[in-house]
Amino acid sequence: MPKPLTTKQQRWTEHLQQAQSFNGTIAEYAKAEGLSVQSLYRWRHYFNQSKASSDGEASPSFTRVVSRVANHNASLTLVHGQTQLRFSALPEPQWLAQLITATLQS
Repeated sequence: MPKPLTTKQQRWTEHLQQAQSFNGTIAEYAKAEGLSVQSLYRWRHYFNQSKASSDGEASPSFTRVVSRVANHNASLTLVHGQTQLRFSALPEPQWLAQLITATLQS
């Protein structure tokens, strides 16, 4: 049985969940809440590590896809470390979100 979250862990879990649904960047959410962006990332990492070592208890995570081009003929390049994926057309948003989430978890 997983250990219950401490008050501090519950607070950061709530912030991470709110950041995920926030209509803006992580930096904008942190500024609006008076938080450090680095703290949000640190706690996200902490919960992701805890999730990997636990028996599957859900932890907060967020993936934000930002389109900087309002053109339907837009292309996309994803960069992760030394790897680049280039798309001549925008892929389906759900597929893209799944790809990014899987990449962040690996």
